[in-house]
Amino acid sequence: TCASEYMYAKTHGKYTEEELDVKLTHVEPKSTIDKAAFYTCKLFRFNFDFFTGWNRGVITTDKILNRAIFLETVAAIPGMVAAIIRHFRSLRNMARDGG
Repeated sequence: TCASEYMYAKTHGKYTEEELDVKLTHVEPKSTIDKAAFYTCKLFRFNFDFFTGWNRGVITTDKILNRAIFLETVAAIPGMVAAIIRHFRSLRNMARDGG
C-alpha cells in the first residue's frame, strides 16, 4: 500500500542543504483587492489560531491533533455541499446523475 511505501522507504526525507535553503518572501499588497485579500486571509488565520488554541501556552500534540481535525472537517464541507446540490438536482429532474 501507499502507507507502507512511505514507512519503509530508505530514501524518504533525505534532502540536500541546497534543497532545504528556502527564502521566504512577501510582496506588500498594492491595490485595494490585494489588501482585501491579504487582510481576509489574516483574519481567517487569526480566528483559526484563536479557536484551536494555537497561540495560548505550549504547542502540544493535542493541539496539533485538534488543529488537524478542525482543518479536515472544514475541508470536507465544500465536497458535501456539492454532492447535496448534485443529488437534489437529480431528484428534481428525476434523472440519474451518474454518480
